[in-house]
Amino acid sequence: ACGAGKGNRYRVCFEKAYGNDMVVGVGEKVVLRVASVPGAGAAAGAVVGFGLEIGHGPSGLDTTGTRAVVVSESADPLPLIVEPADIGSRDDPPLYGWAAEEIRRRAEASQIRASLAEKCRVAVVVGFNSRANGVRGAMQACTRELHVRMLRLLVSLVRGYRETEVHFDSHDEIMEELRFGSVTPDNSQPLTVQAVDAEDGIAAAAGVQPGDELVELEVDKNGNRDSLNRGTKDIVQVLGLRPQLAAAKSRLPIGPHFEAPSWAGRGAGPASPPMTLLFRSPERIPVDSGVQKVLVAEAVLVAQLLPTWEEISRPEEFSIEASKSATAARLLRHDEFFRLKCSLVTSLLQQGWELRYAGFAESAMMIHQNLDALTRETIRVRFPNLDDATKEGLLSEQLDVLTASWAAVPRAVKEQQPEQLRRLFRHDVELVAMHDAVDTAYKAWTEKTCDEKTIVEMPLTLQRFVERVRPPYAVEALSSAWILRAWFTPEHQHEYELVQRVISRFTEIYENTEQYWIRKLDGAASRMEKTQEQLERALESADMRVALIPSDTAEEELLRIQKLLCPETLVLKADLSLGEGKD
Repeated sequence: ACGAGKGNRYRVCFEKAYGNDMVVGVGEKVVLRVASVPGAGAAAGAVVGFGLEIGHGPSGLDTTGTRAVVVSESADPLPLIVEPADIGSRDDPPLYGWAAEEIRRRAEASQIRASLAEKCRVAVVVGFNSRANGVRGAMQACTRELHVRMLRLLVSLVRGYRETEVHFDSHDEIMEELRFGSVTPDNSQPLTVQAVDAEDGIAAAAGVQPGDELVELEVDKNGNRDSLNRGTKDIVQVLGLRPQLAAAKSRLPIGPHFEAPSWAGRGAGPASPPMTLLFRSPERIPVDSGVQKVLVAEAVLVAQLLPTWEEISRPEEFSIEASKSATAARLLRHDEFFRLKCSLVTSLLQQGWELRYAGFAESAMMIHQNLDALTRETIRVRFPNLDDATKEGLLSEQLDVLTASWAAVPRAVKEQQPEQLRRLFRHDVELVAMHDAVDTAYKAWTEKTCDEKTIVEMPLTLQRFVERVRPPYAVEALSSAWILRAWFTPEHQHEYELVQRVISRFTEIYENTEQYWIRKLDGAASRMEKTQEQLERALESADMRVALIPSDTAEEELLRIQKLLCPETLVLKADLSLGEGKD
């Protein structure tokens, strides 16, 4: 304990009364001397006296109750006696109290961590019982909202990445708080947060950080969040961003610059509707191992908690009178039944096979049954009023789940348990759903690849399909040959023919995409060599000219020059005039 006298600060230390540097022993007298404190002005080694009597306070391990002592240089030194104490016993109340509080605090923290898995298990069991027995007033039987909240909780515990949803009142509020990274011309890369400019804004308070990806944006045009945008191209259009030349962009204070947002009308001063943005961190976060083990162990019960298609569709909202955009937004929103179901199933299958290996086969079969993947035809029948884009979105989400499931199944199960493989990938359910989804995605992509001069990025779902499902001739765990082998039995001859057609289409798509990228890479290399040769010839035979561009119109001039250049040879296709001069 130390105080201040005459405006000085002191650091107090114990020394033996007779001044040697030996260790202070029990029963010996000590005096307090001051050690110099930088900038305090106190003389080192000065004997310190006390104007007040030292009171009894807690030990130095806990300074919350330490009593201050007034120090005076003029008072006589006060000798102190070092007395023995039974450390940690009731004879030392301050230290005992601190130790007991620390033990209690750490024990409670350990219990809280341990109880999370137990609470999760109890919630799953109670939810299953109420759902299976139809208990009136219980969890899912009570309200749809409770069912959704429980699924959101389970997904948040096992998904392994951070998601942040932020609601903004207007487009201007978004652009004032957030700065986005560069926008690629083909929108192949997700839009990322470059900086959070408003430290006390909504985004910062919600936990949005630089590097987070903007994966979903909803525009609340009519008060019911009726416009859902999930692709980078759509998000960029809604925010009014557009790509620009790197040279011009480097001089702008804010990332990509703006066009008129897609929600803005042609009239002056359009009012921006509220917007809800979903950010996802690219960094993986650890999953609680206890919760993970509980959900995998209770996977059969968790499968029973998955919503049915009747619960997902909510017929009263998918009527003809309902807005198609609002219907699509509710169906494909990240925190609604369908997407929650897909996310939870994917996590359970991946973690279940990893933790229990072949012993997870029965649980995986139950999860597949409750997933109840729909084919293109069954989606059309169940959702007759949905637009084609939403139907494709449903197929795409299912394809991502099923390909992840195929990649997670251990090779030993594929080789040694063909009957389990047949139950997991049924010829008329999962395989047909995968076929319809990848066929739709592949056709949509090939329609954009007609121009041989451009490279078109594959949609993410198609990329993952090619990564996770390999042709039958590939000798590896991801080879589709295991599916063919599982269905190649005398009693499944008819089903085998159907499976064979599906796998043939998978192989065709894989080979065509592979050839596309090989062709593009070869073409890019040859064009690069040709362009380099042409540039070298041009430099040898032509004069070098430098054009000065006014700074106030630099971006427009650079864009105009880019349009006049031949992309292959970088040679002007027409005369170019800059400013007032003619070149």
